[in-house]
Amino acid sequence: QPGRTYLSEYLKLYDHTVDGALAANDQIKIGGPAIAGWPYVLEGLISHSVSRQRSKPGRLDFISFHRYGDVDENIIEPSQHLLKKALAVDRKKVEQIPYLLTEFGPTTQSHEQWKNSSYVAAWVCQTVDAFFELGYKKGHLFRPAAMVFWSSVGNNFRDGEGMIASIVGPNPQHIVKGPVFNAYDALSYLGPERISVTGTNYGDEVHGIATKHGSESIEILLYRINDYWNTRADSIPVRLDVVNLPFADFFIQHFAIDEQHSNAFGAWKKMGSTAQLSAVQIAQLQQQDDLERVAPITQHRTDSNRGFTKTFHMPGNSVTLLVLTKRTDMVPPRAPQEFRGMAVDHHVIKLQWQLPAPASDGDSAMAYSLYRGDSLIALTAAPRFDDTQLADGTSYQYAIYAIDDQGNRSEQPAVISVRTPRDETPPKLVAMNILNLVTLELDFSEPLAPQAALEVANYRIDNGIQIKSVELKDGGKRVRLTTSPHQKALGYRLQIVQLSDQALLPNTVTDLTIPYKFELKFQDDFNFDSVAGYTSRHIWQDGGLGRSYYDAAKKALAIMTGDDIGESLSRDVPEASSGVLELDFLPLAIYPSGGKIVLRLKQSDATYYEVVGTCGYGSGYLKKVLQNTTVDSTSLISEYRQKVQYRLKVDFSPEMVSFSGFSNEEKIDHDRYPIQIRSFEIQMLQQDAFLDNIYYHGR
Repeated sequence: QPGRTYLSEYLKLYDHTVDGALAANDQIKIGGPAIAGWPYVLEGLISHSVSRQRSKPGRLDFISFHRYGDVDENIIEPSQHLLKKALAVDRKKVEQIPYLLTEFGPTTQSHEQWKNSSYVAAWVCQTVDAFFELGYKKGHLFRPAAMVFWSSVGNNFRDGEGMIASIVGPNPQHIVKGPVFNAYDALSYLGPERISVTGTNYGDEVHGIATKHGSESIEILLYRINDYWNTRADSIPVRLDVVNLPFADFFIQHFAIDEQHSNAFGAWKKMGSTAQLSAVQIAQLQQQDDLERVAPITQHRTDSNRGFTKTFHMPGNSVTLLVLTKRTDMVPPRAPQEFRGMAVDHHVIKLQWQLPAPASDGDSAMAYSLYRGDSLIALTAAPRFDDTQLADGTSYQYAIYAIDDQGNRSEQPAVISVRTPRDETPPKLVAMNILNLVTLELDFSEPLAPQAALEVANYRIDNGIQIKSVELKDGGKRVRLTTSPHQKALGYRLQIVQLSDQALLPNTVTDLTIPYKFELKFQDDFNFDSVAGYTSRHIWQDGGLGRSYYDAAKKALAIMTGDDIGESLSRDVPEASSGVLELDFLPLAIYPSGGKIVLRLKQSDATYYEVVGTCGYGSGYLKKVLQNTTVDSTSLISEYRQKVQYRLKVDFSPEMVSFSGFSNEEKIDHDRYPIQIRSFEIQMLQQDAFLDNIYYHGR
């Protein structure tokens, strides 16, 4: 935030940057100041660069600044003000160079719930439309040559700002595009020549931009924007009349960005915003992360007045793109070849096919429309599709058509029938965890039918314990029971009746009795995939993105990192001020020459016990942190080695904390302020490893 007194220092730094950049590459483009305010900096930079060029070679190839907030109040009006200031300094110079909006967005604050939403996609289109209007009224100088939406890669959409997300799953990291990325994709369809849109005006709830590519195509981008991202509004009918078309025969591509289309973020929310996704869920997200057609490409002919009318609905905070392209090819493609399908489990069918043989005009397929029965389920360019969330024991009929680059559809489809196997196995209880005196969690092998699973009467605990409420979590595979208080020294029996799965013919758990003694305990031997129960985060991304996943062959949790890459896994545990955490740790590889494991037993992000073990970094340590201040610590003498399995143990109480592992036996006991442990976190930094047999017991 440079003050006027520091402007000369800023300009001196700019000069050095120019000299260095030009010495490295004399073709590089240089400009600035790339800040959000302080117009005197822009004025000073223009005046300085012009005067410097008279005496010594210099560069100012563009001017740039940043704007955030309301489209009109915080972006358009201040942009006009800054440009007017720039023109006043040296109109001739400013008229010769472009200006760039090198950062813009609705706000500077990150909030995945709306920066990833269709609201921001509509907001971006409105902003572009606003600059078109400004350029029309004030001249082309007031329209930026580039507009950069500021964004980062988020972990499963949680940490990102709208463009793309890194999706965590069992296979290598997947990058999934969000609605804002698809807004840019939609804008890229616009042609070089703008044509008029009447019937609404800029600032109305529905407006848009129309363009053309000569006499070959017409592009109409409409946006509907409400006041805020979570404003709910019913869909409204929109009638679009296009007149004076330059062609008689054409086809239409109809795209949309809303809660249901071109919105992998919306699909992720429907999956429960889970931190760990299955391969099937990732495939579902990838089917919605491109700019998505809402209907197959259709063929049309204008009316007698060279006009065309289309009526459709627009939800609140959405974008619609219609592309009308002149038809020059009337020959349909052939049907796809080798259409095959296979049920991979009770609820998923994998479909794949081969490119059709060339038609008589030499064309093949650009895309495919896939139907299940009479319902269109996919428009895709890929020769494969996973049909998910199907019923078990059911036969499904599929038909697939090829579509060429002119929108012609094959006259006949390729057809197959595939049957999912019947699910005849009732759900199994795979784990029971006690979170506190009044909360139990039950993990099942498959999703439960909600109606029975949420019925309090289907759960009974003896010794006078009452079931207060039931919640379903993790897609129906986890049941959380809230009860009246248990007594720590007493034994109990939990009886479960009439729970069933979601099979077509439900399989029922008729009577299941689990004896248990109330203990503050959690354990995971990874005999099944329980990764969804942990929270995964990317904590170091300079070298890329790591991943964590369940290794079915090893029956262990795998964490893979890399050079300048760190991953974190955490989980809530029963609250306790004393207890023990143990786990098996098998380090596999470090990058490039050093790795770390960090164990934290946490009351909060600011108060915790921490153990850091190292390989290649020297001594690790054991410490106690209260409100971000280290109050007690000791060093670990020995490092760990790769491909050697260790059993790590942290024993904690207010009086003393001890750690054993890597041939270390250390303790701290100077500070005795109690910490109430509520979760544990495991971090891997530049270290690949397997984790297994996690055991936590509060006392």
